Order: sequence, then C-alpha cells, then structure tokens
Amino acid sequence: MAGDGHSLITAVGSRQSSIWVHRGNTSRQVSLEGFSFDPEITPDGKKLCYRILKGALPTSDPSELRVVDLDSGRDEPLLPELAVDGAPRHTYDISPDGRQIVVATNRDAKKRLWLVPFDRRVRAREIPNAEGDFPVFGSNGDIFFRGFVGNVTFAFRIRQDGTALEKVIDRPVASIMGISPDGEWLVVKFPGTEGSHLAALAINHHFSIQTIGGGNIGSGNTDVRWSRDRKSLFIRVPSSEEDWTTGRTYSFSLSRGKIWPDMPANGFASEAELAKAPGAVLIGEFDSPGPTPDFYTFARMTVQRNLFRIPVN
Repeated sequence: MAGDGHSLITAVGSRQSSIWVHRGNTSRQVSLEGFSFDPEITPDGKKLCYRILKGALPTSDPSELRVVDLDSGRDEPLLPELAVDGAPRHTYDISPDGRQIVVATNRDAKKRLWLVPFDRRVRAREIPNAEGDFPVFGSNGDIFFRGFVGNVTFAFRIRQDGTALEKVIDRPVASIMGISPDGEWLVVKFPGTEGSHLAALAINHHFSIQTIGGGNIGSGNTDVRWSRDRKSLFIRVPSSEEDWTTGRTYSFSLSRGKIWPDMPANGFASEAELAKAPGAVLIGEFDSPGPTPDFYTFARMTVQRNLFRIPVN
C-alpha cells in the first residue's frame, strides 16, 4: 500500500508450459499451444502423447489428451469425446506394443478406465468393472490400477475385457507409481503412521517387496521409470509434495539383466543419500523416458509477472 493510502502495488502473473524432446545432445520444442504437460513417448520413439490444460490446476482440472508425430509434427486430439483429469505422470500409460493407451477419466463423479487405440479407425472403449485411477500396462496386456474398497485404496489388476479382477496385494497403497519393463515389479507408495515409503511388489512372487525409499523419497510424489531398452533407471524427486513442475531426476545405468541398481537394504532414506549413490547422474529437466537413455521428454514451464499500481477510491 502506498504511504498516502491512495494506491497499492500488486503482482499479476501467468504460467505457460510447453513440451520438449531431448535426444542426444539437443532439445527441441514439440508443442505450440496452451498449457501443455504430462508427456510420454511411444516405445518406437515415433510419437508423443501429452495433455493440454482446460482449466487452472493441472492436478485436478480437465485436460485434452493429444498425440504428435515427432517426424512430421502432426498434432491431433486422441480422445476428443472425453476430458482427462488426474495427477500428472499417472493419468495414462502407453502399452508395451505401442498400439494403445489406457487412461483414467472422471465421468459421472466416478473414475473410469478407457482403452484408446492409436489407430483412429478403432473406437475407444471403457474397461468394464474397472473403477479407479493410476493405470499402467503389464507386460502381458493386463492393466494395473488403484481401486477403492470403501475409503481404502488397493492395487488391482484386470484384463482388458474387464475379467479376472483381483487385488495385487492385500495391503493398502496410496498410489501406483510405475512398473518395470519386464512387468515383474509394480512400484507403489505404501502409507504408514510414520510416513509413506516407496516400494516395488514382485507381481508374480507374493510377499517379495523391494524397498526403494523412505523420508522425502517415500513421502513425496517420487517417480520411478526405466528406459525402454532396460539400460537405465530414473528416479525423479519433486521439489515438494504439492509442486509437480520442478524436481530433480537421478539416472542409474543398469548392468545387463538387472532391473535395480545397487541400493541400501532399506532403500534411500533421503534425496541426499540418493544423490551420493554410486553411479547416480543428475538430469535437470525430465518427465518421461524414451527408447534409449539419451532420449526423453519433459515439460518446461515459464512464468511471466508484471507489477500493477491500482488506485484506491
């Protein structure tokens, strides 16, 4: 407020977000309009999916799912009849064969899962008996997702035709964060009275659990992803629980035939410990891996702010 009480100064800003692809030693922008976010590259590296925000909040407001051809630049909506909403990096997943995606939508106040083919001649279809979110494809075509039992959430698996619905483990999970490229390990966040922790479930071997991290590794929206060629593991730690736009990603080269790098028995207790781990390489901007470790995509946000002097009558 001005000293004479006749005016005040305030800041007004706007945020924009664009999608970029990094390959080799160069990065290029691939989205040209709106607030673009949540990118993911197809297994063959030829296409990229992303979302354009239709509201103000990327974590909850509706968005449009789009696909862009990385060679021609052709950009078009993939699911024009349905709005998509949900947590960035966990609302949709591309199948291992690159033919379709599974996406969570919020329709009639219920979370539904849809299969959307890249072939536009085949219509999208809802998966029967699948009410939930955080969907990922298994290696055999099954869908894993977070489902609700009353007010408690569990990890479920289901076939694409809506049959064989079952719990992965009879223990509540807060969210599903990813799946290994061999389909053997499902990455989840377990809630706990002393804080959440990040772990991986051996899908085909009951009661086998690999702890990835606790502390700020387990309590935040930490992502775990693998390159499609299985040569690298990426662990992305956001700056805070609420801030999904900024963070730091650590890359680990994997030995032949191994899914995990060398980790402490109880996982990483903090980002500081993660950063000091043998072989950890920090990547500045990262959202989702491509077919090879040097091929990935990210959303880059810019903020513009101006100062205004407003008279007070």
